[in-house]
Amino acid sequence: MENILLLNQDYTPLNVTTLQRGFKLVFKGKAEVISHDKDKPIKTDNKNYQRPTVIRLLRYVALPYRKVTLSRFNVYRRDGYKCVYCGSDKRLELDHIVPLILGGTCLFNNFVLACKSCNCRKNRRDVFKWCKIEGIKVPDIIINLLEEQKQGTHL
Repeated sequence: MENILLLNQDYTPLNVTTLQRGFKLVFKGKAEVISHDKDKPIKTDNKNYQRPTVIRLLRYVALPYRKVTLSRFNVYRRDGYKCVYCGSDKRLELDHIVPLILGGTCLFNNFVLACKSCNCRKNRRDVFKWCKIEGIKVPDIIINLLEEQKQGTHL
């Protein structure tokens, strides 16, 4: 069974669907063919049709927002299994960007991966002050996560 890529109206991927379902969407005028297989058209008694490989819906489909749950695995995966401060992949642990004592929360966007060495040196300090003391640039991931916290959006 052949599969085709189904794109939303704004070209974001929705899923992979069957050729039969994809062809029906195109035939009913609900989707358009973006890419097709030139070597293998769909043959009927009356006409040959393009065999779609990628189709795009003509109307936008709003998808429900899926919140990422807080788990060690998800934080490790997001941060690439490396310390966000020094890049080490040894003795990793979770670090609060904004420590609880300074008003931080236990939400997904307040945790990053830090090696034991960096986490102990940072201790309960503000991340900007600590980076200045250490002479390192504040990692982009931390700036992005702090921005999310200000906006009230959680992954």
